[in-house]
Amino acid sequence: MKQRGFTLIEMLVVMAIISLIATMLVPSLGRARRYAKRVSCITNLKAIGIGWVMYMEEYIKDVPPAVSLPLKDDGPEVIHITEVMKDYVNAHEVWRCLSDDVEYFVDKGTSYEYYPGWFISTGSNPEQIRYRLDEHPAKWAVIVDAEAFHPTSNDLEGRQALYHDGHADWFLKNE
Repeated sequence: MKQRGFTLIEMLVVMAIISLIATMLVPSLGRARRYAKRVSCITNLKAIGIGWVMYMEEYIKDVPPAVSLPLKDDGPEVIHITEVMKDYVNAHEVWRCLSDDVEYFVDKGTSYEYYPGWFISTGSNPEQIRYRLDEHPAKWAVIVDAEAFHPTSNDLEGRQALYHDGHADWFLKNE
């Protein structure tokens, strides 16, 4: 009895089918990877949100007195949000967004920008800032992706944010 192997044509057909399946799967795997990073980022923001709520309960009148985004040349008198929140958010890796391809985390110690820090740096009173935030806590973003780490076809400036009431969601600039 003679054993019959695959012919060259049969092998080419099988390889063509496998390559066709692979080309269909690769884009969906990339989308799944981007989605997983986005979910990881929003989970980090929710963890920071728990710390934010604890901070707000302890310091009834003020928001954390910190700069908007840490800079390499900040002097010792400048306080970063990661430093202020370290007793409430003790895992430093929570401040890293996995989609941070600009490497803010490596350079600045956080992938996120602290919005009230901008107002504080312009001389606004932290008590007044807290009052404004408390008026509409679900509306005001307090910590947001430093860059558009999560662009989509609908939103090229795709960012996620932690809001003053502690929830994390997509950041919409227009609202």
